[in-house]
Parts: sequence; structure tokens; C-alpha cells
Amino acid sequence: MKQIYKKLLAAALGVSMLLSMVGCGQSDTSEQTQTDSEQTQAANENEAKVLTIVTAKELDNLTTLTMNKENNIACGLVYETLVAYEDGEIVPELAEEWGWDETNTVLTFKLRQDVAFTDGAAFNAESVKEILDFDRSNPNFSGIKGIYNIESVEVVDEYTVAVHYAAPCFSYINDFCFQNVAGMMSPECV
Repeated sequence: MKQIYKKLLAAALGVSMLLSMVGCGQSDTSEQTQTDSEQTQAANENEAKVLTIVTAKELDNLTTLTMNKENNIACGLVYETLVAYEDGEIVPELAEEWGWDETNTVLTFKLRQDVAFTDGAAFNAESVKEILDFDRSNPNFSGIKGIYNIESVEVVDEYTVAVHYAAPCFSYINDFCFQNVAGMMSPECV
């Protein structure tokens, strides 16, 4: 008899809970939700942004010259490149366009003009030349032929830079996609 009583009590409580939830049914809150969402978005825009990265060891230097495997992840989040990979294709990033001369030994980049480094330094052909000259001095980049084999970097005009090679190689452009090698850091860091 006690078991039947317990079952009936449990069923009655279940039904009363179900009915109370139906009473809390949907109402038209779309306008209130939109207002709340707008307020949250406005609050988020005014907050300071913090980027937290977890690595195997302390990141003590983010220059491309001293990159190591622990810093590669951070480098990819910090630096942009002249060109990038997207869906298996090379696409513009900090360079609006690029192309080879008729000998395939000079790679010319036309740079975006609406960019500055986070420290306020200008992003232009002079800064790209300084960065590439710095990067090509790294003996660890000997496997990154697009950077290591640079013969010289020429400033053509304020937003055009020409990279000269001794011999043609179709894959040089690919090496400009790697943030940990060809990331454009401020020349103030060089």
C-alpha cells in the first residue's frame, strides 16, 4: 500500500511540475532580447581585450629571427604576412597584389596603404625591406628558400617593394605565407 501511495505522490508532483512549466510558456520577448543583445554588444566594445595563449614554456621573444616551436602558435596570432593561404590558394593579406618579372627572378609586392603597425610605425616599402633584410639573416631559415635566398630587397616606391633572387623558383611565393618566418613585425622591433 505504501508503494502505491509513493507512486501516486510522485505522479502528482510530476504533473504539477509539468503544469507549472506550461504556465511559464513562451511570450513575445524578441524585442527585449534584441535590446539586451545590443546592450551586451555595446558593453563588450568598450571593454579591454585580452589574448591569453597557453604554451609549453614562456614566450620570451616574438621576433621572427628567434622563433621556436613554442612561439610559432603565438606568432600566427600576432603577425600578418604579405600573402596568406586560404582554401589552398595564395590570397592577398598585407600586399594587395604581387607578380613576377619576365625572368621570374624579381617578385614585386604592391602593399596596402591603409595599414600601420600597432606601435604606430608606418607600414610601407621601407619597413618591408627592413623586415625582409632582418629575416633573411637568420641561418635557421635555410630551408625557407623564399626568404633565405633573397639576393636583395628594393624599394620601388612608397608602397611597392621588389624582392630579387639569383634564380627563379616557383615556390618562393609560398614562403611568404608563414607567420613565423615572414610575419611583418614592426621595424622598431628589429
